[in-house]
Amino acid sequence: MIGCLLIASLLVQPTYIDLYQKGDKLIKGGDFKGAEIPLKEASSADYVPALKSLGEVYVKLKQLPYAVNQYQKAVELNPRDISARDRLAELYSWVGDYDKSIVTYRDSLTLDPGNISLKTGLAKVLRWSHRYDEAEKLYIEALNEDPAHHEALK
Repeated sequence: MIGCLLIASLLVQPTYIDLYQKGDKLIKGGDFKGAEIPLKEASSADYVPALKSLGEVYVKLKQLPYAVNQYQKAVELNPRDISARDRLAELYSWVGDYDKSIVTYRDSLTLDPGNISLKTGLAKVLRWSHRYDEAEKLYIEALNEDPAHHEALK
């Protein structure tokens, strides 16, 4: 009898996918604080989409160091995830850690050298770091690849 109850209780426990979906639904409804709890639980299973969503919740809640932490974990678990790397580099720049941002963008470009978003993100951080020549070179590269790219035209 006890074994049956244990099995039954395990069957009704939400999985990390269920928790992720619940958190995602709350995000779509604009309830970022409410999404935090299920996404924390889902991300404890090292589920990269949950880590990224939790990172975005922290961005919305203006808790950038926590957002950085979630994206660091996502990149550690899936180093080839270019979107996670791009966002992590951007978040580093938002918290003023330009050196880490530059390193992250450059590492990401070794994985995806033609990614214009990475190039313009790196160029922006280089510009903020007063490294204008390097930034200009990347903007020109991005414009040569995509003449209408709005970030490179700024």
